This record gives sequence, structure tokens and C-alpha cells, in this order.
Amino acid sequence: PYLFTGKLKNLARERLLDPDLMDVVDIMSFQRQQSRDTLPEGVTAQHTDNQALSAVEVALAKLIAADPLPVATIPTHRQALVVGSGIAGMQAALAVADHGYPVTIVEREETLGGNLNWLHHTIEGYLLTPLLEETVQKIENHPLVEVRTQTTISASFGEAGSFYTTMTDIGGEHHTIEHATVILATGGSEAETRSYGSGEHPSVITQKALEMRMGKADFNAGDLQAVVMIQCVDSRQEPRNYCSRVCCPTSLKHALKLKELNPDIAVYILYRDMMTPGFLESYFTEARKKGVIFIQYDPQDKPELVGAPSPGDPLYVAVVDPLLGRPLHIRADLLVLATGIVPQLSPEMVGLFGAHLDQDGFFREADSKWRPVDALK
Repeated sequence: PYLFTGKLKNLARERLLDPDLMDVVDIMSFQRQQSRDTLPEGVTAQHTDNQALSAVEVALAKLIAADPLPVATIPTHRQALVVGSGIAGMQAALAVADHGYPVTIVEREETLGGNLNWLHHTIEGYLLTPLLEETVQKIENHPLVEVRTQTTISASFGEAGSFYTTMTDIGGEHHTIEHATVILATGGSEAETRSYGSGEHPSVITQKALEMRMGKADFNAGDLQAVVMIQCVDSRQEPRNYCSRVCCPTSLKHALKLKELNPDIAVYILYRDMMTPGFLESYFTEARKKGVIFIQYDPQDKPELVGAPSPGDPLYVAVVDPLLGRPLHIRADLLVLATGIVPQLSPEMVGLFGAHLDQDGFFREADSKWRPVDALK
């Protein structure tokens, strides 16, 4: 089994044996069968013991006849390529470089950092700018890390251990490198939307836009009396039928921050299901204690923007309260939409390296349990 491959190899080295001369036999399944209150009709404890012994005998017979062959080796160029320079790409590059191997980072934008360039703080309250500055400084000062910004991947061929990849910079100049492995860290971005007048009314914005506003020194929460946040906008439905898992924590983060800056502000979160994995549930509880109002809506009866308000006019959002059993009209100075995440990994990029995408456009892993970050190639 894949789970024991690494353990078998380590054990083989310790005992100076070839890994082909070792095998794993699962006898626990037979013991679990005996531990049940009742065995299947006609099956005795002795019968399950005999089955376990038979499994061991089969494995031994296979090993007795085994003829281990020399492990095939291929020459490798011990260098890595990282595509994308967000926090994941930079940390991956530093991890490889700290082990003594050269790394090339390819970034299509002008600066490093990805989404950290606009994210201001975490839900715990930690500022992200110091993390970005510290990580970029490590990248720039590391002798084994080469950075190529405003550059894209134009061609690649080879296999694990030996790739040849051609990069093209903004000036059209091509450069080819040889590397043994590639790490795709292209990340994701906030999904665009035109729902609820987004892009037309200045008071209808996304969670990303709110984050960027709140990160500015001139942001004044005292100018706002009421803020309405709508979750799962154009998300968890076709063609984007998945949960991004970051939208609900982000809305909680912003709601708590608004309450901190202006305790008198009214914050409403209209949601389908609040997704707060792990210990993030505590922030859901904290938000309710601080007066954030949560109203669940039915996907078949989504919140609506009342009328067609002009810029400068207050917004009114209609939603059916399931507890009251009647529709509500909520006045809002700001309507904030949570639209989810879309991948930035293009089919062309994936095809260059022989990887694949899943039905939602994300990286398809070799195995969701045992190899969750590996490609099939």
C-alpha cells in the first residue's frame, strides 16, 4: 500500500535489504472480524486465524520467488522551478533553496506577493504586510533563488527529474532552463460578479474591495450606519458549484473589524450555510455576541436589491427571515458580496507540464488522500 512505501524503504535501508524483498500483510482485518460480537454464520475464530496465516503464507511464497532487479536511475538536474510568487510560491522556493538546491521563481506580475499585496490582516488580527515584506526580503537575499517577474511560461517538455522550460519576459526575450521538478503555485483570485449592481453602484462592492478600503488610513467606519453582507453570490451553483471555504471567515473578519471601529454600526450577514472550519467557529460566536445579525436565506429565494438605486441613494435589500416567516427590507449604506475563489491555473499552463484540472478548474491531485499535492505525471 502507498501508505507503507516510505516506511518499507527506510526499514529496508536499516536491514540492508532490497525493498522488493519486503511486503505488507494486513492481518488486522481478520482480528477486527473476530472482535465483533457475532461472526457470520459458519465462520469461527479458528477460520479467521487460518485466513490470516494463509495471507502470510502467500506473501512469503511471493517473496521466496522474488528476483529483485536493480533500480533504474536517470540523471537529474537538481534545480526547481516555481510558477507563482504568492506566499505559497515564495515559501516553497525558500524551502527548496534552504536544502541547497537552486530555484527559479516565475511571476507574471511586476511584484512578488500575490494576494498578500492587498490583504491587510487575518481574522486573528495579525497584520500581513510585515509577513510580505519579510518573505520578499528573504527571497531577494537568498543566493540560490532567482526571480523573474513579468515573465510567463511559453513551453515545457520532459519528465520528473528532467524538464526543459522556456520563459518569455515582457520584452519578448526567451530563456530556457533545465530543472528536475516544478511547483505550480499560481493561486486563486476573487470571482468577478455583476449581481446586485456590482460594478455599477459605488456602494455595492466585494469582500476584496472592502478589505482594500479598510486597509487604507483614511477609512472611517463612523460614516457607515448599516452594512449588509451576502454570502455565496454566484457561488455553490453552476458553473461554480463549489464552496471556497474562505468567504465566511472573511465576512466574519470584516464584520468584527467594523464592530471594533464602530460599535454602533449595524452589520447583517445573509447566508446559506456558515462555513467556519476548525476553531473559526469561535469567531462566529464572537460576532453574534457583538451584535452582528445573521439571517439564513433559501437558495431558491435569494436576497434581492430593491429597485434601481442611484449613486448616493441608500440601498434596500429584501430577504425572507426564516424565523419570522416574513420578508424584511434592510437599509444599507454598503452592500458587500462574497463571490468565492476561482483558480488562476490555466488549462494551457497545466498542459505544458502534463498535469490535469478537475471539473472546477483546480489542480487535479494524483490521490486526494495519499498524494494531495502531486500530479499524476
